[in-house]
Amino acid sequence: MNNIIKLLSIILIFNNLVAQLTSKTYSYRELLYNNKNQEAIILIKKEIQNNRKDYILYYDCGNAYKSIFKFDSAIVYLENACNLNFDNIEILQSLAYSYAVTGMYEDAINIYNKILLLDENNIIAINKLASLYIELNNYKLANDLYIKLIEKDPENFFYYKQSGFCYLKMDCADDAIRMYAIAYERNKKDIEIILRFGKLIFSKKNLDAGYQLLRTGYELYPKNVPINSLLADICFEKKDYLETIVHLDRSISGGDSSASAYQKLGVTYYMLANSSFVNNITEEEKKLNNALSAFEKSFQKDSNNALTVLYLGTTYKGLKNYVKAIYYLNKALKLMISDYIGDTYIHLGSAYELSENFKEAIDAYSNSLKYNPNSINVYFYIAGIYDKNYQNRKTAIEFYEQFLKVSNKQNPIMEKFASERVQKLREEMHFRGELK
Repeated sequence: MNNIIKLLSIILIFNNLVAQLTSKTYSYRELLYNNKNQEAIILIKKEIQNNRKDYILYYDCGNAYKSIFKFDSAIVYLENACNLNFDNIEILQSLAYSYAVTGMYEDAINIYNKILLLDENNIIAINKLASLYIELNNYKLANDLYIKLIEKDPENFFYYKQSGFCYLKMDCADDAIRMYAIAYERNKKDIEIILRFGKLIFSKKNLDAGYQLLRTGYELYPKNVPINSLLADICFEKKDYLETIVHLDRSISGGDSSASAYQKLGVTYYMLANSSFVNNITEEEKKLNNALSAFEKSFQKDSNNALTVLYLGTTYKGLKNYVKAIYYLNKALKLMISDYIGDTYIHLGSAYELSENFKEAIDAYSNSLKYNPNSINVYFYIAGIYDKNYQNRKTAIEFYEQFLKVSNKQNPIMEKFASERVQKLREEMHFRGELK
């Protein structure tokens, strides 16, 4: 009995001694526990001055800085902790996380790979490494890691979801669908899975399956803007214009006030006005006015969208306002003709000219003027071809003079050359008796 009492006394003394030492060495721990990180940092730094070899002090200081989102300072102390204890996985994880948060992805990747050398089954490191590869758009390496995680935990929906995302980014639609299908079976409430899986099915033109999936999501999240927007797209493809309007209205009232949303609404009303659902002139006019209202809102947000302007013209035509119809249809034509077409014809003309296909060069240069009449140098190029290659003095003069008329001192060197050539060509024509 006495021996037992003595043993208990020794244990009690030992525990008290450990408690005292702990309290003395890490007196800041209570501050960390109570989220008083700034105060704790001050105490830790003082203790570091007395004990620069204690990696725990650097580790705790780094984590305290992490807690107040000062990751640059956290990295300094965590790196010191690593130098003192370079195989400590907890320190490595904390440092890698800090690297990742500050955008030092390559450094973070190196640390996570080091962790996996120490513990190849470290789930946290594998997940973090995969997410970093996604940040760097290296979807192949990220997907390899998620496949590895699936092998370890085949019931975890998150890994299938992430693998599906990687396949999607690698343009492997069928594999993405396969992974999202498994993820959806394991979690039917994840809104990202519903949306991405739904978009993929929709892209395959499987409208009924896509509709059923999105309707299930809609029942869970009836106010969700992306779900309503995607459902509207599917319903429009199914020519269910009434339900399309329901979801577009929900999408717009939910915050999507984009030009695109109003354009879709306008197109839907326009289609409805011209469908078999409308069987009298009054109803058709009402739908066309609804369409017009939506198109005008879209136009206010983006006045350069050719499709919106085109539909404004056709809607006004349907409402028998022909003056406005003509105005918007002409505007639509101008928007549809890109400046790039004119530039392309100029480059095509130059290529023909350099390859001595002069007729084709003149045709291409002439076409460029149809799309961009302000390309004043084109007159000079055409004049040059008639001048140098066809010896057609009369036509060359006409184009040189047209160039001089519109150039307006924008190209002094070319203008000087054109003026001199006009004078020279006129002299030649005079001596040859070609001037009348």
